[in-house]
Parts: sequence; structure tokens; C-alpha cells
Amino acid sequence: MIMKTQHLLLTLLMLGGVGCAPTPQAEKQHEPTATSFENDKTTSFVWPDTLATIPADVSQECYYDKTLAAYAADTGFYAFEDSCIENQYCFVASHIQPLKLPDEWKSKKELSDMVAFYNFMEILHAIETDYDACERYTYDANDINLTDEQLKAREAEYAETRKDFYAELDCISLKSIPEKGLQNRVKTLIREIKESESSEEAEGEENIWDINSSLDKLTESWLPDIFADSLRYASWDEKSSPQYYLPDWVPDVFDCFLGQYVKPTLDDKMEIVKRFNNSENFNEKVAWGFITLGVERLAPCEGLLKMCEEIIASGNYSPLLDILWRAYREKYNGTYSCPSTYCYSPNLRYNHFRRMVAYTTLRHIEAHPEDELARVQYYFMVAHTNILRLHHPYPFGNSAATEYMLLYWNQMLLYY
Repeated sequence: MIMKTQHLLLTLLMLGGVGCAPTPQAEKQHEPTATSFENDKTTSFVWPDTLATIPADVSQECYYDKTLAAYAADTGFYAFEDSCIENQYCFVASHIQPLKLPDEWKSKKELSDMVAFYNFMEILHAIETDYDACERYTYDANDINLTDEQLKAREAEYAETRKDFYAELDCISLKSIPEKGLQNRVKTLIREIKESESSEEAEGEENIWDINSSLDKLTESWLPDIFADSLRYASWDEKSSPQYYLPDWVPDVFDCFLGQYVKPTLDDKMEIVKRFNNSENFNEKVAWGFITLGVERLAPCEGLLKMCEEIIASGNYSPLLDILWRAYREKYNGTYSCPSTYCYSPNLRYNHFRRMVAYTTLRHIEAHPEDELARVQYYFMVAHTNILRLHHPYPFGNSAATEYMLLYWNQMLLYY
């Protein structure tokens, strides 16, 4: 709804603790002593006899500070959101987790705009998610089979649901976006939603969701022209893949472990987990973490999810943080929620970790203003919609399934 992309239709076709330790290189590492792998479907891959990993990089960037520690500790909503999962029905748009603008960034337009972009999109994602939930609970295809009396009672229930939704919208604070133009854009969206006779009519008014002019103003100072140069985009895309940060002996992970029709063996799964647990190089560890999250029916998940949370909260920077976060929320959703459109997805929790990824990435950009890939990844990471119930291509459940297909089947890693 809010963010659209030319790639979206492709989805329909497919229907140990982590601290500020040393880690990765900017370029792909090589393991000269490991077994080579021919990219041949008929070749049987054999894991190395020894635990071959990439050495830790002493130049690994760590941005763990008081601000990131405060973000990590801001977990008061966990119990509330657990009750939402249990009840399935919950509006949460007013529970905002904004990025703070550090004093040293106030005079730097690029970084100030990037923080404003995050906070503006966070509020819009929150509105979109509750709007989506309201639609789920104010429409049922079976209503056509009700008697007039039953339909009248059902409409009364729907009216109460919309009333709750509108009340939640009224509670949204706009303090995190002090620019008056952005505040007015949000106020206009809320007003037009509430003035519509029903959520269905609000959806038909596409103009109320058009935020392109606001995004242009927020991104023109720092975002490269993403699709202007296909070769440059291909280079960004390559460096957004876990394959780029793994030893040379590792076969194509999507062909062997993660693809739609791939069936990794139990030995494969054990070896993947072993390398995730034992990698000292941070980029390699994040790469194996992404693979571990995507391997089919790998259990148990609790320890894996905890390790991924520790990676994100560590303050260590990696170009793979965005895809790890996307994979984390898909796996968490499948573990603690459910695939149904009626289930509540804990987006407050996911955005708790998105904020930490955003802060670490911004600190990296501050230190490396020439890093265009980090800017592009920041844009996509902020633009990702929350896990939605209805408004996404997959017709048989919530958008966690869409996210899995985009990541592991379509390999859309540098993506909205």
C-alpha cells in the first residue's frame, strides 16, 4: 500500500553471545585450504573435514554506545504484545519507537533527513498495519449468507471495531517528526481514513496513501539514484548477498540449502548450525545466521532467534544486517504467532530490532559517508512494510510467507 515496487509481481509467479568482537572484511574472503566446489547439479557437495572459517577482522566496526544500549533495553511493550498474540485482535499504532536525533547530527542535513525519514515511515507503517487489521476484522465474505438481523448485529460489531481503530489513531504522537509538512501529511491521512464511510472505501482512495512528494524531500540529500546504473546496482546486489561473505568452498547457498525445491540433508543442517555458532568473523556469522533462519524445518528455534537478537543488538555493522532482520521476523512470526490473516504479528518487537539496525547503519554511514550501498540498504530497510494481514501478494495467509518467498525463493535481498 504505502511502498510499491516493480519487482512485487514476481512474488506471484513463485507462489552464543555476540559482543563488539573483531570481524569481516569489506571484500569476499578466500579459504585456500578448503575443498573446492564445482557448480554442477550432479556433483555431491562434501563439507570440509575441519571447521574451516574466515579469520576475525580486527577492523570490525562496533557502534555500541549509550543510545544503542537504551534502545536495546526499551522492551516494556513485550508483555503487552504477548497478550495481543494471544487475543489476535489488537491496535497498536500509537506505540511509537522513534529514532532520536543526536546533537552532533543536527547540523548535518543528510543524517538529519535520514532520521526524519525513519520516524516518518515508522508512523506510516503503524497506521497501515492497524488499517490492515481493521479491514481484517470488519469484513467477512460469509456475511452475504447472514439474515438481515444477523447482518445488522455484525455491522454493529464492525462499527465498534472501527471506533477502536480511530481512537488508536487519535493517540499517535507526532513529536518524532517536528517538521510541520510531515505532521500535516500524517494528519491528512488520518482525517481521510476517518471521514470515509468504511475501511473498504478508504482503500479505494489511493491518493490518501500517496507519499511520494514527502519521500522525495526526505531522501534527495542522501539517497543515490537506485536504478540509474544497472552495473552499479548489480554490484550493490552482490554485496547484499550472504554468498559474498562466505569462504570460497561454500556452494551456492540458494541452490543447495535455501531454494524452493532444495532438500538439505540433516548433515547439511548440522554443519550450517555449527558454522553459525563458531564463526568469529562477523560478516560470515551473519551470513550463516541468515542461512540457518531459512533452512526448512530447522528446530528448535528459540536459541537461534535469541542469537540473532544478540547480533542485531551488538552494535557491530554488517551489510547483511537488513536481511538478517527480515529473516528473523519471518522465523519469529512462524514460531510465536501463526500464518493466518487473523493472527497478530508482533511488529512492535520487530521494529524494536529494526531501530537498532537503523542506528548501527547510520553510525556506519557517519563514519563512511562514501558508502553508497549502506545508504541504499538504509532506504530499503526503513521502507519495508510491517508484517501485514491482507495487503500483500500471497493470498493464503499473512505477509510473513511473502517475506520468506522474497528472501529465499526469489532472492530479493536488496528490496523493499
